[in-house]
Amino acid sequence: VEFTDFFCLHCQEAHHAVTGPLLKDWVAYGKVRLESHPVAFLEDDSLRAAHAAMCAQEQHKYWEVREMLLQVPLHWSQEHKNGSVFNAPTLRRLAILAGLDLASFARCFQSGRHAVE
Repeated sequence: VEFTDFFCLHCQEAHHAVTGPLLKDWVAYGKVRLESHPVAFLEDDSLRAAHAAMCAQEQHKYWEVREMLLQVPLHWSQEHKNGSVFNAPTLRRLAILAGLDLASFARCFQSGRHAVE
């Protein structure tokens, strides 16, 4: 069982060092089952990313979006100083890359229904 805040640099590092290889070497072959639960404990970016992942789950694309969220650079750069890392354009771009139905994704995201879980 994994609890991940997509805005957590340490969570991202753990994904690259542990979870990524675990998925590739064990889960892909059915040797291990991994449950992933997004959490939001840092900032609004945490909540937006977790909510986007759960909206993707409604279209059976959680794992694809989860992987993309964990690839977004979180080095506290100029991007973060100027606003959100997981802003609307970024999340829309990830939804497109994941092949989500954008209208359904937008309705889910705007509803906020997963933001309270």
